[in-house]
Amino acid sequence: MLIRQLLLIVTGASYGLLSAAGVFTVLVAVGLIPRFAGKTHTARYVLLYEEMVIFGTLAGCFVTIFPEYSQWGNYLREHFPEQMRLWTAAGIGAQAVFGLFAGMFIGCLAPGHC
Repeated sequence: MLIRQLLLIVTGASYGLLSAAGVFTVLVAVGLIPRFAGKTHTARYVLLYEEMVIFGTLAGCFVTIFPEYSQWGNYLREHFPEQMRLWTAAGIGAQAVFGLFAGMFIGCLAPGHC
């Protein structure tokens, strides 16, 4: 049983590393991060940009693998039910900001649009 669990751990980690490597390969092949740095005239921060992409990927993996620790809405609903209108408005605002930045990111993937 232990060998089976170890094999599943190694296999899952390998697939995760392969998919992350694929995402980073696409970003490098398209030249997205240097293009962002060039357009914003902040080439000195290109290492910071790359670290933020890695951090975002790791945060996304954490939220995907451990969803019980990223259910902030449930926690707020249980502990502060009288302020649900505030939490709903904050959630809508957060989704709008995320949608704006995700749209800009996807728009910059298209050649000639960034």
